[in-house]
Amino acid sequence: MNNLEYLNQISKTSRPVKNSGNNQGFGTIIKIAVIGVVAFIILFIVGAIISSKSNSASTLGPQIYIRTTNLEKTINTYNKSLRSSRLRSIGLTLSSTLTAATNQLDPFFKSSASKDKNLTQSETEYQANLDGTLTNAKLNGMLDRAYANQMQLQTSLLLSMLEQAINHTRDENLKNIYAQYQSNLTATNTDLVNYSSSD
Repeated sequence: MNNLEYLNQISKTSRPVKNSGNNQGFGTIIKIAVIGVVAFIILFIVGAIISSKSNSASTLGPQIYIRTTNLEKTINTYNKSLRSSRLRSIGLTLSSTLTAATNQLDPFFKSSASKDKNLTQSETEYQANLDGTLTNAKLNGMLDRAYANQMQLQTSLLLSMLEQAINHTRDENLKNIYAQYQSNLTATNTDLVNYSSSD
């Protein structure tokens, strides 16, 4: 065997074996199936995200309504026990804002809010924690400070919720109610911030 024959033999054994046409067809089918499964998973995830956003948007209105109603009750309970006349005045303004908002939101959310038992329960527990904080502060002679801090926190949280609601609401009447409520709360929140910084 000469050198040329030897090299030809080596090159034959090192060449890759060609796949038959059937194997290539099978590989293409697997690729298409994998791409289809991946596309389905992506669509499922996107659908779940969109669904969760629409669900959170649909519960935001009733949550604002319940939170507003509960906060108004808390203010009416503790406002009369405040020592500072200025803070009592801010509390009365906040109470009036909450009452006006509740009256305007009643037609939109009163029945749906009462039907959502999970939301009602979670908001009741939330309010119970707030009331517990204020009760402890009252017993320890620190109600004014705790009240100012908590009302500032509660109005800030409501303002954040209202901002989200305005961005997700298509009903123009409801959007206008939210915007007015937001404007009134912003003014009260500013008063609370000023009170806390001067106290």
